[in-house]
Amino acid sequence: MSDDSKVFGVIILFLCIPFSIMWRGYVLSIMWVWFVVPFGVDPLSVAHLIGLSITVGMFSGIGIRGDYEGKDWVPSSTYSCRRST
Repeated sequence: MSDDSKVFGVIILFLCIPFSIMWRGYVLSIMWVWFVVPFGVDPLSVAHLIGLSITVGMFSGIGIRGDYEGKDWVPSSTYSCRRST
């Protein structure tokens, strides 16, 4: 693989990250209207749900592979906090 194609891949990756964050906020806003608003809760904007999604994702984390206290994975926030001590 040439250096040019690696650079192109990295550029595409960084262009896709904001799109995926906005897409997640949009999808969550649609799901919020479908499933939560019928119970009398006010609808949330896409911007609010983008922030909520980022916050929840930061604390729940995607699992990290490895042997940590006998588990196959731990939330990334827990792993980084526990490894620093």
